[in-house]
Amino acid sequence: MSTDMIHDTIGQVDAERISQTLFYISKHPLPYRKLNYTRPGSDRNTLYEADDYLQKNLESWGYAVKKEGVQVQMRAGGWRGRWGWAPSV
Repeated sequence: MSTDMIHDTIGQVDAERISQTLFYISKHPLPYRKLNYTRPGSDRNTLYEADDYLQKNLESWGYAVKKEGVQVQMRAGGWRGRWGWAPSV
């Protein structure tokens, strides 16, 4: 990829849109993206809330979104997911 092409591509990035989207899913109002955490007053866990937010935005930008289930298993000290890592709960 040429330097000019890289600069052109970077120039097409909407910094404000990235800032708004990342801020929403990383800080406010979703403090966690967890299957076992539901914000007060919400009926959905924050994992599903974040996934729905991302899906809505991707579809509004013209992308097709396909969801697939991933089995998780609870264990002492944290979740063990598909990739084998286990953060504390």
